Amino acid sequence: MKTQKPKRKILALALCLLLAASCTACGGKGKEEAKAACEDFFQAYTLCDSQRLAESMEGFSESVPFGGLQLQMAEKLQFETKKVKSQGDEMLVSAVITAVDLKKALESLPETIDSTDAAKEALSAAFSAEDVPTKEFEVDVSLAQEDGKWVVQMTPDLADALLGGYYSILEEAAEEAGL
Repeated sequence: MKTQKPKRKILALALCLLLAASCTACGGKGKEEAKAACEDFFQAYTLCDSQRLAESMEGFSESVPFGGLQLQMAEKLQFETKKVKSQGDEMLVSAVITAVDLKKALESLPETIDSTDAAKEALSAAFSAEDVPTKEFEVDVSLAQEDGKWVVQMTPDLADALLGGYYSILEEAAEEAGL
Protein backbone atom coordinates (compact mmCIF):
# COMPACT_ATOMS: atom_id res chain seq x y z
CA MET A 1 0.00 0.00 0.00
CA LYS A 2 2.88 2.40 0.58
CA THR A 3 3.75 2.30 -3.14
CA GLN A 4 0.42 3.90 -4.08
CA LYS A 5 1.16 7.23 -2.35
CA PRO A 6 4.25 7.93 -4.47
CA LYS A 7 2.30 6.84 -7.55
CA ARG A 8 -0.49 9.25 -6.66
CA LYS A 9 2.04 12.06 -6.14
CA ILE A 10 3.68 11.27 -9.46
CA LEU A 11 0.29 11.09 -11.18
CA ALA A 12 -0.79 14.38 -9.55
CA LEU A 13 2.50 16.02 -10.58
CA ALA A 14 2.14 14.74 -14.15
CA LEU A 15 -1.44 16.02 -14.28
CA CYS A 16 -0.32 19.46 -13.02
CA LEU A 17 2.47 19.59 -15.59
CA LEU A 18 0.04 18.62 -18.36
CA LEU A 19 -2.41 21.30 -17.24
CA ALA A 20 0.37 23.92 -17.07
CA ALA A 21 1.63 22.95 -20.51
CA SER A 22 -1.84 23.19 -22.03
CA CYS A 23 -2.40 26.64 -20.48
CA THR A 24 0.98 27.82 -21.78
CA ALA A 25 0.14 26.56 -25.26
CA CYS A 26 -3.12 28.52 -25.25
CA GLY A 27 -1.31 31.69 -24.16
CA GLY A 28 1.33 31.15 -26.82
CA LYS A 29 -1.31 30.79 -29.51
CA GLY A 30 -3.04 33.97 -28.32
CA LYS A 31 0.28 35.81 -28.40
CA GLU A 32 1.01 34.57 -31.93
CA GLU A 33 -2.45 35.63 -33.09
CA ALA A 34 -2.07 39.06 -31.47
CA LYS A 35 1.35 39.57 -33.06
CA ALA A 36 -0.03 38.54 -36.47
CA ALA A 37 -2.95 40.96 -36.03
CA CYS A 38 -0.51 43.75 -35.14
CA GLU A 39 1.61 43.02 -38.21
CA ASP A 40 -1.53 42.97 -40.38
CA PHE A 41 -2.44 46.41 -39.02
CA PHE A 42 1.00 47.78 -39.93
CA GLN A 43 0.91 46.19 -43.39
CA ALA A 44 -2.52 47.66 -44.05
CA TYR A 45 -1.24 51.05 -42.90
CA THR A 46 1.89 50.99 -45.08
CA LEU A 47 -0.14 49.81 -48.08
CA CYS A 48 -2.75 52.50 -47.37
CA ASP A 49 -5.44 49.81 -47.49
CA SER A 50 -8.27 51.72 -45.83
CA GLN A 51 -10.72 48.85 -45.52
CA ARG A 52 -8.19 46.35 -44.18
CA LEU A 53 -6.93 49.00 -41.74
CA ALA A 54 -10.45 49.60 -40.42
CA GLU A 55 -10.97 45.87 -39.94
CA SER A 56 -7.76 45.61 -37.91
CA MET A 57 -8.63 48.46 -35.51
CA GLU A 58 -10.88 48.50 -32.49
CA GLY A 59 -14.18 50.30 -32.95
CA PHE A 60 -13.92 50.85 -36.72
CA SER A 61 -16.37 49.36 -39.17
CA GLU A 62 -15.90 51.71 -42.09
CA SER A 63 -12.70 52.30 -44.01
CA VAL A 64 -10.20 54.83 -42.72
CA PRO A 65 -9.38 57.29 -45.50
CA PHE A 66 -5.81 58.16 -46.40
CA GLY A 67 -5.02 61.35 -48.19
CA GLY A 68 -2.30 63.74 -49.21
CA LEU A 69 0.58 64.03 -46.80
CA GLN A 70 -0.54 61.17 -44.55
CA LEU A 71 -0.51 58.87 -47.58
CA GLN A 72 3.07 59.88 -48.37
CA MET A 73 4.14 59.34 -44.76
CA ALA A 74 2.41 55.95 -44.56
CA GLU A 75 4.18 54.72 -47.68
CA LYS A 76 7.57 55.48 -46.04
CA LEU A 77 6.71 53.77 -42.75
CA GLN A 78 8.59 50.63 -41.72
CA PHE A 79 7.93 48.47 -38.70
CA GLU A 80 9.30 45.58 -36.72
CA THR A 81 7.33 43.72 -34.10
CA LYS A 82 9.16 42.29 -31.12
CA LYS A 83 7.91 40.68 -27.92
CA VAL A 84 4.29 40.06 -26.98
CA LYS A 85 3.08 40.37 -23.39
CA SER A 86 -0.26 39.32 -22.03
CA GLN A 87 -1.83 42.02 -19.86
CA GLY A 88 -5.18 40.85 -18.54
CA ASP A 89 -7.61 40.64 -21.45
CA GLU A 90 -5.25 42.58 -23.70
CA MET A 91 -1.98 41.87 -25.46
CA LEU A 92 0.90 44.33 -25.80
CA VAL A 93 3.16 43.96 -28.82
CA SER A 94 6.37 45.92 -28.57
CA ALA A 95 7.21 47.43 -31.93
CA VAL A 96 9.80 49.68 -33.50
CA ILE A 97 8.27 52.04 -36.04
CA THR A 98 10.51 53.93 -38.41
CA ALA A 99 8.59 56.90 -39.75
CA VAL A 100 9.24 60.22 -41.42
CA ASP A 101 10.65 62.56 -38.77
CA LEU A 102 8.04 65.27 -39.13
CA LYS A 103 9.91 67.77 -36.95
CA LYS A 104 13.09 67.54 -39.04
CA ALA A 105 11.08 67.64 -42.26
CA LEU A 106 9.34 70.81 -41.10
CA GLU A 107 12.65 72.36 -40.03
CA SER A 108 14.10 71.70 -43.49
CA LEU A 109 11.42 73.72 -45.28
CA PRO A 110 12.43 77.05 -46.79
CA GLU A 111 11.55 80.13 -44.76
CA THR A 112 10.12 81.83 -47.85
CA ILE A 113 6.89 79.82 -47.81
CA ASP A 114 4.04 82.32 -47.92
CA SER A 115 0.86 80.25 -48.20
CA THR A 116 -0.76 77.05 -47.03
CA ASP A 117 -0.63 75.61 -50.55
CA ALA A 118 3.08 76.40 -50.85
CA ALA A 119 3.67 74.75 -47.45
CA LYS A 120 1.80 71.61 -48.55
CA GLU A 121 3.80 71.44 -51.78
CA ALA A 122 7.11 71.90 -49.95
CA LEU A 123 6.20 69.28 -47.38
CA SER A 124 5.08 66.88 -50.10
CA ALA A 125 8.40 67.37 -51.88
CA ALA A 126 10.27 66.76 -48.60
CA PHE A 127 8.32 63.52 -47.97
CA SER A 128 9.04 62.33 -51.51
CA ALA A 129 12.78 62.89 -51.23
CA GLU A 130 15.03 59.83 -51.12
CA ASP A 131 16.83 61.23 -48.07
CA VAL A 132 13.73 62.21 -46.09
CA PRO A 133 14.70 62.21 -42.39
CA THR A 134 13.29 59.32 -40.38
CA LYS A 135 12.98 58.55 -36.70
CA GLU A 136 12.53 55.35 -34.74
CA PHE A 137 9.66 55.18 -32.28
CA GLU A 138 9.45 52.36 -29.74
CA VAL A 139 5.80 51.69 -29.01
CA ASP A 140 3.79 49.11 -27.11
CA VAL A 141 0.84 48.37 -29.38
CA SER A 142 -2.24 47.41 -27.37
CA LEU A 143 -4.59 44.80 -28.81
CA ALA A 144 -7.98 43.66 -27.54
CA GLN A 145 -10.44 40.98 -28.54
CA GLU A 146 -13.33 42.19 -30.71
CA ASP A 147 -15.74 39.73 -32.30
CA GLY A 148 -13.35 36.87 -31.57
CA LYS A 149 -10.24 38.40 -33.14
CA TRP A 150 -7.39 40.62 -31.99
CA VAL A 151 -7.65 44.27 -33.04
CA VAL A 152 -5.32 47.22 -32.49
CA GLN A 153 -6.33 49.95 -30.06
CA MET A 154 -5.25 53.37 -31.26
CA THR A 155 -3.31 55.06 -28.46
CA PRO A 156 -1.67 58.50 -28.39
CA ASP A 157 1.80 56.91 -28.56
CA LEU A 158 0.88 54.78 -31.58
CA ALA A 159 -0.75 57.72 -33.37
CA ASP A 160 2.29 59.88 -32.65
CA ALA A 161 4.64 57.26 -34.12
CA LEU A 162 2.51 56.68 -37.22
CA LEU A 163 2.46 60.43 -37.88
CA GLY A 164 6.18 60.96 -37.36
CA GLY A 165 5.93 62.76 -34.03
CA TYR A 166 3.03 65.06 -34.91
CA TYR A 167 1.47 64.97 -31.44
CA SER A 168 4.86 65.44 -29.77
CA ILE A 169 5.36 68.58 -31.86
CA LEU A 170 1.96 69.90 -30.75
CA GLU A 171 2.73 69.17 -27.08
CA GLU A 172 6.11 70.89 -27.37
CA ALA A 173 4.54 73.93 -29.00
CA ALA A 174 1.87 74.09 -26.28
CA GLU A 175 4.53 73.93 -23.56
CA GLU A 176 6.55 76.69 -25.24
CA ALA A 177 3.41 78.83 -25.47
CA GLY A 178 2.65 78.17 -21.80
CA LEU A 179 -0.62 76.39 -22.48
